[in-house]
Amino acid sequence: MRSPPSVPEPEAKPRLAGKLPPAAQDMLRSFRGARPEVEFPPHLALLGGTHGFYYGDGEATHSVKIGWRPAFVLFTLPVFQGLLPGEPVYDPAASQPPLTDDGFRAPAMFNRLGELVMFVVWRSEGDAKAPKPGGASEATS
Repeated sequence: MRSPPSVPEPEAKPRLAGKLPPAAQDMLRSFRGARPEVEFPPHLALLGGTHGFYYGDGEATHSVKIGWRPAFVLFTLPVFQGLLPGEPVYDPAASQPPLTDDGFRAPAMFNRLGELVMFVVWRSEGDAKAPKPGGASEATS
C-alpha cells in the first residue's frame, strides 16, 4: 500500500525569547498568539532584554527609563492597539518609538490615561549594561 504524499510542515516563526527572562518570554508568547501576523527582525533571537509596565498619564509621550538604549521595543498590552476605527494599526517592526540612551518614549497611542501598558525590550548586542534583574519596574515619566 502506498503512503499518502507528505505535507510539508508550516514554517515555524523564529524563536525570539531565548535570552529574555521568563516573564518577558510569557508576554511575547501571549502577544504572538494574539497577533500571529506580526513579523519580527530575526536578529532579536540573539539579543537579551527585559520587560516592564507603566500606567498611561494621557500626555503626548511617556518617558520609559530602563537604564540602556534598546535595540527593539514591543508593546504587548494592549494587544490590539490601533485596531479601533480611525487609528493606525500597531506594527512593531514599522513603528518603533523614539529611543533614548536610557530607554524610549512611548507614543500617545500607548499612553492613554490610566491604561496599563506592558512592553518587552531587547538590548543592543554591543551594550555592556545588563538588563535590570527581574525586568524593568514601573517606568518613570
